[in-house]
Parts: sequence; C-alpha cells; structure tokens
Amino acid sequence: MRRAVAAGVGNMLTILAAIVMTLSPSSGQGWLQEFTATYSDKYPLKTVTFYASNGAQKCEVKYTVGTGLLTLSDGVTIAGNVQAGTGPIIRNAACVLDTPRSAVKVAAKEITMRLTLALEIRGPSSLWMAAVSAKETQAPVSKGTWTVPPVAVTISPISAEVLPCKSQKFVANVANAWNKAVTWTIVPATGRIEVVDGNTAVYYSPCTRP
Repeated sequence: MRRAVAAGVGNMLTILAAIVMTLSPSSGQGWLQEFTATYSDKYPLKTVTFYASNGAQKCEVKYTVGTGLLTLSDGVTIAGNVQAGTGPIIRNAACVLDTPRSAVKVAAKEITMRLTLALEIRGPSSLWMAAVSAKETQAPVSKGTWTVPPVAVTISPISAEVLPCKSQKFVANVANAWNKAVTWTIVPATGRIEVVDGNTAVYYSPCTRP
C-alpha cells in the first residue's frame, strides 16, 4: 500500500509518497521457499532489503544497485556477497541463500528480488522489507509471517534383530533441513558401525554376546 503525506504551501500541494514494497508469499510454512520481493519508487532505488527474524535469529538479504551484489547477513555479520543466478550458495546460522536459483530484476525505478531461501529459524518468524532510494529511506515494514517446521529424522528399518557376526544396513532420511547428513552412534556401544555416506550406515554385531 502506498502511503502519502500532503504538504501544502499557499496554493501549492506536493504529494510525498513512500517507497512501495510488496511480498509474495507473505505467509505460510515450510523450510525451503522462493520469496518475491518487489520495490518501486519515483526515485531510483539504491538498496533493497528482505529479512526474516524471530527476534533471536535473522536471515537478511540486501541487494545493492551500485555493486549488483546480494549480501547475506544476520543483521551484523556478513556471510558473503554474491551475484544472483551465478554466485555460490552462501549460508549463515539462520538460512541458506540458494544463489543459483535466485534472481534480481532491475528496472528504472523498480527492483524485484526472487530469493530462494532455506530457512533454519525454527517456528514462526516475521517477514520484513526495507529500501533506500535516491531521496527516500523506507524503514523496515512487517509484511507477514512464516513458520519453519522442526527437523525430522526417520530411520529405516526402525528396528532389527541382528545375529552375532552379522550386519544390518540402516538408512536415515532428514526432512525440513538443507543439511541432510546425520551422525551415527551405537547405544549401548556393542559392535561397530561403518558409515557408508552421510545417510547410510552398516551395523556389525559382535561375534560373541556381551
């Protein structure tokens, strides 16, 4: 929504319009999502920002027209600066920016960021937008909420009876997370486990029962 302030001097009336910002989707849930943030103003834009935050964690992406780069940060520490569509994937504690699947379209007085983000802020977060143009600064405005489900790990098979000197393969599936690798342990520590890859392991039972 465009907000306007009317300033009149004598018979002259000037309309000062704020930077218009729209976000899609502005609500929902999921850990991997493409957000489309659009900014427009009557003056050329200089920087545009989108971020998700729960107050403790923050995933902030800023595009700077002067450099043509996206910057991922937590609001304080910069994780990296990349070019949308061609740069490497970068991450911080709050999210992963899938740079190859993201894009920025710059027109004369409008910028659209299409950001593919793997959010790692568990639970609900607020979605915010901000921008700076040649003559205006739009402070952060809340545009909606997003909920990221908890990480879920399942193992197949969920149980097995392994005879002495025999083996059993187990496969782990990780949902709602960018990092799919798991750490395998044996409790109690009898026999040994051989990790085939991050998600597959083979358990070897001892040849004699403890």
